[in-house]
Amino acid sequence: YFFFFMNVDNTLHITNNADVTVLSGIPSESYKAVLGMETGQLVIDSGKLTCSAAECNGDSSCAVSTGKLTMNGGEVILSGNNYDLEVWNEKPVIPSNASVSFQGTGLILIKEGKYIWDEASRTFVCAGHEEELYCCAGSLCKNCGEYYGEGDGETHYGGEVNCTYGKICEACGTEYTEPESDKHVFNVS
Repeated sequence: YFFFFMNVDNTLHITNNADVTVLSGIPSESYKAVLGMETGQLVIDSGKLTCSAAECNGDSSCAVSTGKLTMNGGEVILSGNNYDLEVWNEKPVIPSNASVSFQGTGLILIKEGKYIWDEASRTFVCAGHEEELYCCAGSLCKNCGEYYGEGDGETHYGGEVNCTYGKICEACGTEYTEPESDKHVFNVS
């Protein structure tokens, strides 16, 4: 059996220098997060949140999952070896009086991209570019979903062709094929 604290829609507030530790040590593919607030938010005003997810069979497992992370101060420590913290909606902004530190090899997932905290630039950066595909805009990283490097301007991908428009490249927005007269799209209302 697996037990979770699920707080789906609400806000969890860490303040008054509270010390909160969330440990996830069960090697299984059958759970998502020990603390799951996918549509809620985690707000840290002061105190410390330590997230630690063990190496798991399924890479969707993590210690804390939240819709949004807001830090007005305090500290987040990622001390595990898996996806310690997952933020669904946007990259958190970390003010100068707050900190994020990595003590293990764990990562933070932001909108399904894999990031680490770079103290020098005080922002989250890709945990390491890995090419998923190469196209006109460069290489698409399968870790962060961003393009890196130089593209050739010619290798387009994606899009749907119909009788009015050819395929529209998902990377640059260029129509790169001709329309096909037999590919009709019907709108039914």
